[in-house]
Amino acid sequence: MFISSSSPNFDNLSPRLSSSGFRQLVDLYQPFDEIFMGSWNGTSISCSIDQVISIETQLQQAVSISMDLSEVQLADLLVSQQWLRMIVWQLCTKLGYLSSTTRYESLTFWYPIYIARDLMISTYDMSEYSMQIHGIGLVSTRPPIYSTFCCLFLFQVEKLFDICYQLIDVITYTSSMEPGALLGETSPEEYLAYIVSLIRKLRGGEERFIPLIETRLKQSSFILKDSISSPLTMSLILSSSASPPDISETRR
Repeated sequence: MFISSSSPNFDNLSPRLSSSGFRQLVDLYQPFDEIFMGSWNGTSISCSIDQVISIETQLQQAVSISMDLSEVQLADLLVSQQWLRMIVWQLCTKLGYLSSTTRYESLTFWYPIYIARDLMISTYDMSEYSMQIHGIGLVSTRPPIYSTFCCLFLFQVEKLFDICYQLIDVITYTSSMEPGALLGETSPEEYLAYIVSLIRKLRGGEERFIPLIETRLKQSSFILKDSISSPLTMSLILSSSASPPDISETRR
């Protein structure tokens, strides 16, 4: 399901709906139209760089904290927002738009690290209930979505798993490139540990997804010489008792 020329006009929603979480959810998914889906599936002319940058901008502006939103609604919006940003980045990877010299942050090789940072900052103070209420919705029942983009409305735990899996790959292959100074004192590995801790808390996360993450981390250890390949760091990432990262510097 995606936005097409035959979709209803959401600009004429009632004032009550326009200010609700439903409207923000519409704004999140509205950029994923026939053009985007055709680019993803390789069935039409690819989105241009300007188009994917525009989509990224829309995603960043789609969610706003409002008194009308419950914490549960906000948790769903914020996780979905970061997951959709990851989807756009994956399309840019597929189309060859990434560069180490671009002025656009969203077109860098290490952009998933920034997405993970924003995910942690935006959800750090949320209650476990607000995340858990979505159940198997905040994690994924299958490997990350590299080949198809058949369903936008995944459960939350699935979205977290997709972000986590992609983050491991980015940390692995861009460890010598990432602009650490721009991220403050919090390391990419700490962002990873935070997302893993979220997945572990959600229903189905411990049984279905932590083993997959552990396997991917072990595979990465054959590539990395330091970073997440060290036994200590891996144990901290996978340990539910690990202390949460200090995000005071990141928030500045």
